[in-house]
Amino acid sequence: MDNTEFTVEDGVLTFFGDYGNDGEIIIPDGVKKIDESAFVGSLFRARTVIIPEGVEEIAECAFLDCATLEMVVFPQSLKFIGASAFMDCFKLCAAQLPAGCEVGECAFGSCEKLTDADIFNAAAIGESAFSGCRSLESANLAEGIEIIPDFAFFDCHNLTELKLPETLKSIGIAVFDNCRKLAEVIIPDGVESIGGSAFENCTGIREIVIPKGVKNLGKKVFGGCKNLTVYCEEYSKPEEWDKNWNVTGGLFRKTRAKVIWGWRIRRPTK
Repeated sequence: MDNTEFTVEDGVLTFFGDYGNDGEIIIPDGVKKIDESAFVGSLFRARTVIIPEGVEEIAECAFLDCATLEMVVFPQSLKFIGASAFMDCFKLCAAQLPAGCEVGECAFGSCEKLTDADIFNAAAIGESAFSGCRSLESANLAEGIEIIPDFAFFDCHNLTELKLPETLKSIGIAVFDNCRKLAEVIIPDGVESIGGSAFENCTGIREIVIPKGVKNLGKKVFGGCKNLTVYCEEYSKPEEWDKNWNVTGGLFRKTRAKVIWGWRIRRPTK
């Protein structure tokens, strides 16, 4: 199909040409995939994009740098959002993910106004997927997710609500670094690895429990978290934990978080 707005070949939307449209764009029926860089950000003017049922994939960079885009309506058929698909869409505030959708690397990176994304519907999240989403307030992750990769929620300044799934096994490097308003984190018992700087500069956290199953703990996991008390279910530091895992500040004279070993209660009381 070829017309003044769209080029669609074998169910793949490869090009959009109506850049004078400053309102709503409706993707035509019959499309199964929106191809790489299909919408050129520097010329894009629309505020809303409606994607119909039947679309299963949005390829990498499809809407990269679409600076006027404010809302995307996703179909329930969507299965995958590619790397940097909506990166640098600075005005995007609503993009509710359908159940079972996988989100690629940097897919919503630097979407500074994104507040509503239904992240709990995501089946998997790529590295830096929501990095720099400074208006994002909630990240309640779905059961089934085993890995939160590096920088996934880095610099999400307004993140206040976080629920980690019981299926989680690994928290990557700097995943929640600079989430300054985050005050409560419950790490599930199944977590085995927490990367360096995972909660660095999360200055709202005052106490946290490290389950006994955590085998690997990186450097400065809680860097910058002043007045923090860490309750460890282990009775002493495992050999695999970095020697500076609880350093919170200082270059030459290091300051460290208070640690209470042998903790058995999941939620410490104040």
